Amino acid sequence: MKGRRRLPSFPSWLGRQRRRQRGLWLLLALLLLLSLLGWVSGLWGSAGEHQAVRLLPRSAPPLAAAASEPAASAPRLPAQAMASAPHKSTLMPDQDRAAGAVPGLEPRDEHLYEQTGPGRQAVCGLGYADARWLNADVPKPWDQSRQDEVKQLRDQLLLLLRRSAEPADPVAAALLERPLWDVGLSADTSSNLAASLVLNSRNAAAYGMAYRACASWPGAQCTKLSAKRWTELDEQSLSAWLYLLGEAFRSNDQALMLEALYRLSLPQLQGDSGTPLYGRAQPWLAAARSQALASGVLRNEELALVAEASLQLHIIGLDFAMLGNWMGALNRVCASQALADSNRQQLCQAVARNLLDKGRSLMDMAQGLALAERAGLAAQAMPLQRADYLALQALIGADSETQAELGESCEGYRRLTQRLVGIGRQGEWAYWRAELARQRGMPGALASP
Repeated sequence: MKGRRRLPSFPSWLGRQRRRQRGLWLLLALLLLLSLLGWVSGLWGSAGEHQAVRLLPRSAPPLAAAASEPAASAPRLPAQAMASAPHKSTLMPDQDRAAGAVPGLEPRDEHLYEQTGPGRQAVCGLGYADARWLNADVPKPWDQSRQDEVKQLRDQLLLLLRRSAEPADPVAAALLERPLWDVGLSADTSSNLAASLVLNSRNAAAYGMAYRACASWPGAQCTKLSAKRWTELDEQSLSAWLYLLGEAFRSNDQALMLEALYRLSLPQLQGDSGTPLYGRAQPWLAAARSQALASGVLRNEELALVAEASLQLHIIGLDFAMLGNWMGALNRVCASQALADSNRQQLCQAVARNLLDKGRSLMDMAQGLALAERAGLAAQAMPLQRADYLALQALIGADSETQAELGESCEGYRRLTQRLVGIGRQGEWAYWRAELARQRGMPGALASP
């Protein structure tokens, strides 16, 4: 155990990656605050002065005493039991730890234990640790192995997606080959490969996914894709017409913007979940997890649970990075001065109704409400009232606090995974809408408080 270096913690490593493209991350963090990952914000801490996002759950406040015997009498886990997968680092000797102690936490208890005890909290798959240490933004000896396990699970998932007969699945695999936790805007091979896979495709799901990626990460092949082609493949896609509006705005094509706006006002449009990449990956995650366990890549179910939850968050993070710029275009074409024209006002009101009727994300609802109010849509004609939207946001905030209290326990990861699966299946707005109705004892539609 002596002489081995301590690798940087997962949050610190992640922070360095994201600080390289801080401008994007500030935008993404704002979007996530308004959407699914806003709910998970209680799980995330800050790393350094740049407020880097941490994808592994923080630990909860210290546990109450759960064992009758003193903590010191609980046996410490032997080195080989500190993780079920090999670690590239171990705890440093006590005298070395003391040199790097955090103010207010000296001496810092960095041991893992087999049993719970006063002030200890579960670390899924590993044992129990001092809760103060888990809360502190300091390196943990299992950080590198957690990263490795997520990558190994992702590799199993990529194999399944590449072999799938569904045209959109290999496109998802191409996008998931991006470096883990990288949501930067720079051109890279992932969007380039995704675009090349759909150049001659007639599959709207595959083409739309590649186009979303190209709108954020413009690879060389991306110039051959267009939102217009996407709308030809799926004329009823709300997302396709929103992206076409953004494309027309970028090229200053007034006629195309007006055409897109008109199409967006039609009632027959259908929305999507807003998380197409996760939608392609989620059905394969269980099989990828089973293969990783069967091959010994992941040593037990608990480590597989942690890896799966972390990978799910990564995939949804990529989905939220692929937003395009349709929001700015919509706000411009339906700006207050444009609404002075009665025909434009009616179109913008209809678009707002469509977003509120067909949208499936919290971002859709936020944009729809803002547009409806700006365009003067009567309250009785609005499919969603602001009071209900705010009630749902409050529910998400309360849920994030509950999630944070579970810390790095297996129950916390299990609960997170169940939430993400439900949101991926229903769309985040429908999921939280149903959850709010359930808590109010109303199985049907939302009602304002």
